[in-house]
Amino acid sequence: MESKGTNLLKAIDESEKRYYTLFYNSPLGIVIVDIEEKKRAIAANQKWLDILGYTECEVYKNNMLTLSPELQPDGASSAEKLHRIIHKYKNDGDVQEFEWQFKKKNGTPFWTKVIWTGINWYGADCVMIIAHDIDQLKKQEIVLRDNMLELEQKNEALKAYITSNKQLKDFAHMTSHDLKEPANTIKGFAQLLKKKMVDKMDNDEHEIIDTIINISGNMTGLINGLLHYSNINSEKIKIEEISIQNLLNQTITELNALITSQNAEIIFGNLPSKVRGDNIQIRQLFQNLISNAIKYRCQKRTPVITISAQEQNDFWEFQVEDNGMGIRKKDFSKVFQLFKKLHDDPTLGTGIGLSTAKSIVENHKGEIWLTSEYGKGTTFHFTILK
Repeated sequence: MESKGTNLLKAIDESEKRYYTLFYNSPLGIVIVDIEEKKRAIAANQKWLDILGYTECEVYKNNMLTLSPELQPDGASSAEKLHRIIHKYKNDGDVQEFEWQFKKKNGTPFWTKVIWTGINWYGADCVMIIAHDIDQLKKQEIVLRDNMLELEQKNEALKAYITSNKQLKDFAHMTSHDLKEPANTIKGFAQLLKKKMVDKMDNDEHEIIDTIINISGNMTGLINGLLHYSNINSEKIKIEEISIQNLLNQTITELNALITSQNAEIIFGNLPSKVRGDNIQIRQLFQNLISNAIKYRCQKRTPVITISAQEQNDFWEFQVEDNGMGIRKKDFSKVFQLFKKLHDDPTLGTGIGLSTAKSIVENHKGEIWLTSEYGKGTTFHFTILK
């Protein structure tokens, strides 16, 4: 018959077996640290070893600081932070919960959520560290935070863009009023002077008056172009189904004076019957590209402009091809820049037309580009969603 003492020893033995089973097989990393003796681990479960990548012997040769990076992610040194944790534990003995970054054997840092609590381990005053692996969670948190920061920056950039567009529109309306009137007045006085003094001026004086009239006209054109460009970039587009042939016929009618004066020939190739877009803006787009082709014609040949399109997966790719001057490849990047002109002749545009064309295409979520051979002609390509 077993004594009460024997039964007690068996009960203790069974209890310890259950404890060790729970300790070593826990899904959380657990390590027992002697905070009085060099802060080294004196027991660690398998999960802890798996997380660190160390063997059991290697873990026991290290302490909590050698298993941690020099600095924690908040910028505090691991040594200072650990000192504060131990000081707090010795003063009040409360259970502490905090995030801590350890360092794997290969040097890779990883995040844990630590529960730090006191434990009497075979008579020694120790702490039990229960570490929940939150490395992936923290990495996702960092990515999310970075994405939020990037989104915030883009939002600020968008606000600045909207503000600048509003300022541009306000400025354009101001200039249309404050600058067009004096420009028109100068042109009017110059024309009146030329009419009254036509028989009294020599050739040089006639040339000066004509220059004043031309420059005044160009200034009015520049102001109108700037106003129109600001409207294109600030007004909401109205998407509707557009008959391309009707739109092009209307465009040709509006450009009739320019086309007739230069003997230009407009040829229609393969075209879709309809597209979806803003009628006014798409018409302006074709106006700008056709008038640009005529303005930069080759003086040695009659302007021929061919308008065609090719069907792609989700969009139509239009081409406006001319046989004009052509553009040097080094100047391709300048073509769509606002106020950028490739020619010194003041009568050849304002440097706004192609910038406006680019804005219209982008308003319709399309792209615009060019191909050209200098001296032979240029083709402008742009896409419009079906």
